[in-house]
Amino acid sequence: MLVDQELQPFSVKLIGFGSAASTCLLSENDISPACEQNSNGSEMVNQDLSDKQVEITIPFNKGDVIQSSLALYHVEKQLGSGCFGTVLMCRVDREDKRVAVKIVLNQQSAQHELEAMKYLIKHDSTQKYIPELIEAFEYNNLFCFVYELLDQSLLNLMERTDWTPLNMSEIRYIAKQLLETLDFLQQVNITHTDIKPDNIMLVNHDSEPFRVKLIDFGLAVRECQYSEEELIPSISYKAPEIYLGNPCNESIDTWGVGCVLAFLFIGRNLCPEDEYEAMRIFVKLLGMPDTQSLTTVFDELDSLDDMVKMLPEMKDPAKIKDFKAFVDFLKKLLHVNPAERIVPADALGHTFITMGHLADAGNKGLCLSAGQETPWDSPQKSWPK
Repeated sequence: MLVDQELQPFSVKLIGFGSAASTCLLSENDISPACEQNSNGSEMVNQDLSDKQVEITIPFNKGDVIQSSLALYHVEKQLGSGCFGTVLMCRVDREDKRVAVKIVLNQQSAQHELEAMKYLIKHDSTQKYIPELIEAFEYNNLFCFVYELLDQSLLNLMERTDWTPLNMSEIRYIAKQLLETLDFLQQVNITHTDIKPDNIMLVNHDSEPFRVKLIDFGLAVRECQYSEEELIPSISYKAPEIYLGNPCNESIDTWGVGCVLAFLFIGRNLCPEDEYEAMRIFVKLLGMPDTQSLTTVFDELDSLDDMVKMLPEMKDPAKIKDFKAFVDFLKKLLHVNPAERIVPADALGHTFITMGHLADAGNKGLCLSAGQETPWDSPQKSWPK
């Protein structure tokens, strides 16, 4: 419950929530429900309350109104639902503006997400790198987050284009934004822990092609506040040190970005889920492999030059240079040893990003100039410290 939103913004007391997972899904087009639905389409969430399984439903319908102390939100449709709760597209009363209202069922999940967002907003008041959080409040014993409505995820984009790989200029522009985001997160000692195409959103693909934001900070952690046992990223984007039970740090996010960029380039996951699962079971049953075994297991990840076989024959010298720079870039992002993995600040200076290798190539077609020249124009906001 908001204590007094005008006097104490975001000061909350949460009541009536049980245990469920939290997922921040802000897209109208990209919702992946995590729970089954009953016969009438209502969400069913099993919560452990006093050792009893309780079904929780959130019966919002078109035309319903969700009220905060600042605004009325008219429900237009449900975007998706899962164990975390429900995401609704709503129209702000007396405004021609749509927002995503995320309704969270679980007290701990809601509090964690709120604290993470408050901390990030404190250090990024323009919300250049993160989804815009408009307000958070309690409504009928449910905790609500009002976020800007984003376009679609990179996963959704690839699926809708039949997994057609992106071109280098598009990948470069996305890479630059993601690295800037990681550099910001590392400066404020935050690790996202779950970077994957599902959690990278196009802001508005029609008006700002390939401008992206990283979403879902429900699993974000502060420095020194987590162990590898607590990390649950998607298998195909999980850094090897997590599976191997080795110490983890913010470089797991760099690994995730490398896997995402490879996915955009080849149109499929670089690291198949079954191979990683086999590695996990192998370690669990037989113990940690020796150094020689590890080198053999992950050899494919250090042989990214083979990706050239997936491309049409290239004759343009500039494109060949660009591909080689990209492969070198990926190798540095996907170094098996986290201590040797490139940090975001240095990655932003890599020739693939700066295009230094193309300075004398006279080929501007490899640069997404419209995207790179687009200013970050998120409105400045005043948020609590």
